[in-house]
Amino acid sequence: MLSLDRNLNLVLLKCLLKSSFTRKLVSLKGNVKLTSLLLMSLVTVPNLCGFQMGSRIVAIAHAEEVDRIVALVNDSVITLSELEELTVPMMMRLQTISDPVKRAEILTEQTQAALEQLIGQELLVQIANEQGVTVSDEQVEAHLSGLLNQQGWGEAELQQYLTAQGMTREALKTQSKKFLVQQAVAQRNLASKLSVTEVELKDAYQSSLSEAKAKLKVEGAHIFLKVVSGSTAAEEAAIKQRASELLQRAKSGEAFSQLAIEFSEGAGAGNGGDLGVISRGGGLPSELERAFFKLKEGELGGPVRSPFGYHILKVKKLSAQAPPSFADSRQALEMQLRQSKYQKALKNWIEEMKKSAFIERRL
Repeated sequence: MLSLDRNLNLVLLKCLLKSSFTRKLVSLKGNVKLTSLLLMSLVTVPNLCGFQMGSRIVAIAHAEEVDRIVALVNDSVITLSELEELTVPMMMRLQTISDPVKRAEILTEQTQAALEQLIGQELLVQIANEQGVTVSDEQVEAHLSGLLNQQGWGEAELQQYLTAQGMTREALKTQSKKFLVQQAVAQRNLASKLSVTEVELKDAYQSSLSEAKAKLKVEGAHIFLKVVSGSTAAEEAAIKQRASELLQRAKSGEAFSQLAIEFSEGAGAGNGGDLGVISRGGGLPSELERAFFKLKEGELGGPVRSPFGYHILKVKKLSAQAPPSFADSRQALEMQLRQSKYQKALKNWIEEMKKSAFIERRL
């Protein structure tokens, strides 16, 4: 039986796997006649992969270090070096996990996930090739420049980042080009699934309002006038009138803190009525909480009746700005919804392509 050294076998295998012989060769994996078949294929097609017969074959075989193949995707291969390039940042993060068993579990899980990501990317590249979708070097450079501008980086900062990630600039450009090609072909084929309805926009806006309200906090103060148990309606009306007068004095320019020190009968009176930071569900009577969160920063409100009496309120500071209107939010919300739909549609599309593609995983 004819034989070649291991390096040459790998060179030929990598080359042939990219040819129309792929599926036939894969079906013969483990066959003791594989070496002979590879050489016979080379003899039959002497210009395959640009090789020439004779001593040049051995020279090229020894000159080229060939990766281990970790997956076959139709007529293409994914190599170990491609997988390692994608998992370098993950490997660096794993060093912080002291438990070797846990580290090994995470490594296995994330390596498999990275391989599936590469398979999906390769399928997109193949569709792009079929449809003639290309990306120029100028587009890649523009994309990288945009990323640098977003981060406020120059070349020095970029190089520091690449060094920390174990990457080269050329590797980054290659990844960026693949990303742009995949993005272009995905958007071309999924555009019809990315429309956003008015109902979806309004639902998203209401959700954003709820989230903003939940995060909002108030630094507040109050002037409290007690209504004792058993007070008559006339007595309570007089207390409410007094509270209204204090509110008008504060609105007229008198210092709220001084009015609180002089007239408030509640907690914090000696500190100008300060209530500290108020959050939703933080323990204030619900009437006061609702009233505080309706006010703007610096605004006065009241009188507000609580189970204990009447309160004049002041919002000293809001920890977050009030959410923008629906009209002002519309464009950003539409972009968010389109992106969410794009990610979901892309995932589903790749899963469907995997079902009909020839894929062999070798991890």
